[in-house]
Amino acid sequence: MSKAREYVHGEDSNRPEYEVLSKSDQWIFRKVAGERALFKKDTKNDLLEKAKSYVNEQNGILIIYHEDGSHEDTLYD
Repeated sequence: MSKAREYVHGEDSNRPEYEVLSKSDQWIFRKVAGERALFKKDTKNDLLEKAKSYVNEQNGILIIYHEDGSHEDTLYD
């Protein structure tokens, strides 16, 4: 997938990065270093469904964290 993106968008394209993390008893989806959440959900799975679709449309990278704040996975890099 990364080779396909490189071919279509070029090797040095600046792709937006987004993150899914737990905050105040909710899961939030936001742009990395962003101050406001783009989406909020009560469960991580519900949020991931919406976040994955959004990140794909933006040709971005999705960074997912565990509830304790540790890194879980990075998608679409």
